[in-house]
Amino acid sequence: MTAAQSDAAPPPSFTETVAEELRVHLVRRQVTGRELARRLHVSSQWVSQRTRGAVALSTADLERIADALGMSPMELLAGIPFRSSAPQTTTRTAAPTGW
Repeated sequence: MTAAQSDAAPPPSFTETVAEELRVHLVRRQVTGRELARRLHVSSQWVSQRTRGAVALSTADLERIADALGMSPMELLAGIPFRSSAPQTTTRTAAPTGW
């Protein structure tokens, strides 16, 4: 491992990535956290915890928030790049014998 690799920050968690995407949509739609809280009938603290990634959003939360923003849950998550958590493996076959 190089010094640059050990100093690199780990990639954001899925919860943090979803929170960031939610913040992007709030800015694009010019909706404040307080306004989203009002639309959802929840506290501003509830919204803040989720837009900071301190609390993970459930699928029900995603549906409610998307609806409050006039979009589908899929649209809300569409900007999140796919990142596989599966280990990267390479399959190698043995060279034929008898050459």
